[in-house]
Amino acid sequence: MIAIKANKNDLKCSKPFYEVNIEEGTGNFDKMVKLEAKGGETQNLFSLRDSSGLFSIHPKEGILHISHSEFLTKDNYGGSFNITGVVNSGTKSTTCDIIVKLVESKMTKLQFEQAEYEFSIRSNETIVGKVNLVGGPKNVELVLAKGGEGRFEVDSDGWLIYNGRPVNDSEDHVIEMLAFDKEADSNIAICAIHITLQSVGSNPIKILTPENFVINLEEDPTHYPKLLSVIKAEDNDPNADLYFVLHSVMALDLEGQTVPVPKALEKLRIMNKGKSTELSLLKDLHKSPYTSVFATVKGSDLAHPDEPNAFVTAQINLLRSKKFIPPITTNISFIEATEVLILPKDLSSGNEIYKIPVIGGSDNIKFELDERSAEDFKIGKNGSVIFIGESAPLSPLMLHVTATDEITGAKIFTDLKVRPAEEEVPQFELPEYEANITSDAREGTFVISLTVSNSSNKDSQMLSLQGDHSELFEIDRNGRVNVSGSLENLVNVKIGLLAAIEDGEHSPSFAPVTINVQPPESPLRFHRIKYTANVPDNVEDDTYILQVLNFSNLEYEIVAKNDEDSELLKIDQSGDVRIYKKLNAKAGPHKFIVNAKSENNKTAMVPLDILISPAISCQPNIQAMMLTNLSVNENTLIDTEIGVLSLENLDGRCNVTYGIFDPSSENVTTALNGLKIDEKSGKIYVDEELDHEKRSNIPVIFAINSGGTLEKFDSEIKINDLDDNPVKFEHGNLDIEVPSDTELGSIVLALKAADKDISQRVFYHLRESNDHPFFIDRETGELRLKKSIVNEEENKKITIKIGASNDEKPLGNTYPAECLINVIITERNGHVPVFLRDAYEAVIDKDTVVGSEITRVKAVAQNDGMEPTTVHYFLGDTIFEYRGMSRPSDGLFTIDKSTGKIKLAKNLGYFAGGMFRVVVRASNNPEEMKRGSKSIVRVYVHENSDVVRMHLPIRPTEVSDSTIEPILEPPPRSPQLTHISSPVAVYGTIPALRDKHDYHEYRGRSNDNNDVANYGIQEARITVGAGDEKPTVNTLNR
Repeated sequence: MIAIKANKNDLKCSKPFYEVNIEEGTGNFDKMVKLEAKGGETQNLFSLRDSSGLFSIHPKEGILHISHSEFLTKDNYGGSFNITGVVNSGTKSTTCDIIVKLVESKMTKLQFEQAEYEFSIRSNETIVGKVNLVGGPKNVELVLAKGGEGRFEVDSDGWLIYNGRPVNDSEDHVIEMLAFDKEADSNIAICAIHITLQSVGSNPIKILTPENFVINLEEDPTHYPKLLSVIKAEDNDPNADLYFVLHSVMALDLEGQTVPVPKALEKLRIMNKGKSTELSLLKDLHKSPYTSVFATVKGSDLAHPDEPNAFVTAQINLLRSKKFIPPITTNISFIEATEVLILPKDLSSGNEIYKIPVIGGSDNIKFELDERSAEDFKIGKNGSVIFIGESAPLSPLMLHVTATDEITGAKIFTDLKVRPAEEEVPQFELPEYEANITSDAREGTFVISLTVSNSSNKDSQMLSLQGDHSELFEIDRNGRVNVSGSLENLVNVKIGLLAAIEDGEHSPSFAPVTINVQPPESPLRFHRIKYTANVPDNVEDDTYILQVLNFSNLEYEIVAKNDEDSELLKIDQSGDVRIYKKLNAKAGPHKFIVNAKSENNKTAMVPLDILISPAISCQPNIQAMMLTNLSVNENTLIDTEIGVLSLENLDGRCNVTYGIFDPSSENVTTALNGLKIDEKSGKIYVDEELDHEKRSNIPVIFAINSGGTLEKFDSEIKINDLDDNPVKFEHGNLDIEVPSDTELGSIVLALKAADKDISQRVFYHLRESNDHPFFIDRETGELRLKKSIVNEEENKKITIKIGASNDEKPLGNTYPAECLINVIITERNGHVPVFLRDAYEAVIDKDTVVGSEITRVKAVAQNDGMEPTTVHYFLGDTIFEYRGMSRPSDGLFTIDKSTGKIKLAKNLGYFAGGMFRVVVRASNNPEEMKRGSKSIVRVYVHENSDVVRMHLPIRPTEVSDSTIEPILEPPPRSPQLTHISSPVAVYGTIPALRDKHDYHEYRGRSNDNNDVANYGIQEARITVGAGDEKPTVNTLNR
């Protein structure tokens, strides 16, 4: 049974305790919890003490709420735990215990097969691995929530894909993956994925030329080719083979739009020179409709194809002397692939020497040769130039070609220079090439090799690709064609390219290349990242354990990581793993690797972990008697033993070990959260300095491993608070001035002392019992006037010694904290305004809008029948108090000097759960605030989850302008009530009572003797009599 805490004031919860069942993970209540309490002075206000931080309570209705229910699980909090409801009613308060029991959710919970995954891949690979969900709903979304720097993605089946480039140095990434149930927002699973990207294993190429550089190109119709720049690089690999290609050419057109440059290889050339390359201009770019051309050169190391490539971009600004006017063009044009055509030495009649490529126009293009060219050559319908002479020409000649679009009538011309061969010309070995590639091929994937013959100098030759989608491929000087862009949108597309080879001395040679883009192949994958199984040590040979894959035509192999385990298991061609030989005396973990191979030589591998357990019972039977009410004093020395875990006697082969479970890493450790445990004996020790003021308890999950069986159970260790912090005043000695006509009971000073020990209360005491005219409220520290000082001489100094301690009635006359108050009696204020209340209170939400009115104070000037005196209001010091701590916090509130309205000046979101003590003053002098009376305004900043102690005189629901402060005009001559019914002395002024039997209730303090400790509060009712009858005064007993 849970003990119910009850205060002496008899404010009690309606039930001994409350109990609620909540579905773990969903937060669904079996029934709603509503706290109720009896015996309050005003409306009950509710708050919570909740170490989990997941609960809140409605401040007025007492209804329990929950947020972030996905974290409310048995793994985190065990099967049940307690939270405490706090009830405040006026000056009374009590607590209600709420027992929260977690029950299994009716919803199919999302869960990953593993809480953590580990993968290691080479950084030039794509597939990282697969994560699996165990059961759960079908409509699930997988999201990478954190980590990976945008280089990873996950598909709907849980396959993790790496989309980044190869890395020079190995990298470790931790990715957080979330699984969302699309039909239940609170059903969420999370796992951590550790990925190691392995280095490509060599030094990267480094471009020495600036990554982006500018070339200002003047108009010059002659001197081509023109050298634009020499791009230099370095590579520390001794066998590096650097190769540069023109990766892309883009331009800014006359309208400032970025556009691709067609036939870029006809205008720009890259010439490799070992560890540098020359960027040259072949034709005048000023005749093109561009303002700037951007040529990107890619450098790679052919000896280390896994290295990341390096890029450099030249911005070629075209400087013109006059405005560029685009030429009028037809809708067809030649691809000028060559300037000079070299005839082979073994040329014979009927040989095709060249095919003239044309772009644009219709399908009906007619080609013609000039009569001067028709003697030894003819041209076919497809633009093929055919030699028809008897022997090869001995001197150069010019072929004049005309192409006519028979549909539109558009006509274009070109000249083809032909000269006999002087030496062997580089050319492709095959007339045409064809290759297949899948659409998921990554950049750098090899496609096909185009072999070249008759090449005497590979360093000077340049190979290129032309045609649609040629930008998606690149070719090096050895003829290797690699992927350089994404093929995802070209599935089942046949790409036709034209490969060209030139060495700067001879006419280029060409060969068509066809690349068929096929759908991606499905990789050979195991269903799991790792297989595990528990096996007793007394099984028979050939006992079935598990199945890894059940695909036909696969070859399996099982390999033990330790040679001594090589004959423990076997695997057949169905993927069944079985016992090969009896496992007696082989208890413990055993690790294997299962390899699979398909008919087309695809391979896959997966780890297999087998835990062989003794056949005896090792199930822990936990005896946690030492932990039922385990507690430890704060400041206990490190390494002090505070308890022990124990088990019933088990077989020695069970190998029992003790630990502490870490929910954040889901690992078992021997030291966590200020505690440590001996792995063998189960003894629990203090592992760090404990401070009750920082935390009042230590939640802990103990773990016991017996024979491979892990048992966990929750516990909580209470940290006992010791009085190890002294009481201290937050201020030093003070000097104050008090006017001689100050009203009895008025607050002249509010002192503040604090104790960092949360469990300790602070009480205030008058250091000496001499007959001075003041008394102090032991709980609030408010110094008040108890005797009239009207007849005291001006500037008289009264020194008061104030003490503070943790004892309400300490022995002796010495206190842990003391301060001196020097009171100077000043001249009378005259008719100074008097506040109608000594203290005002307001409760506001932390999100209250700046400028909102908080409350209004009211003071009345006494003027002996003269004209009403204007009252001016001022703000004094503002102190923020939060759970025993306080600090100055000025500038948060403003006051209207003429009306007394207090408004919010700044947002209070940061101050939720605390209270502001604002000093307000009233004066009849608009320029002087000290010469007047003062009052205190307590502003409580509230939200549903706060633990707020509020002392409100009325119900919050009844607060209005009229109940906050009645607006009263100064009475013509209000009677000064000095005695109601002895021994009650009333301070303040009674409002005017105009009608018969109208009454006003007023609070007074008893003054039956000079013992300040016996000062109490009584209430009186004043009733107006008929005619000249005197008012009647009755003491109220409440």
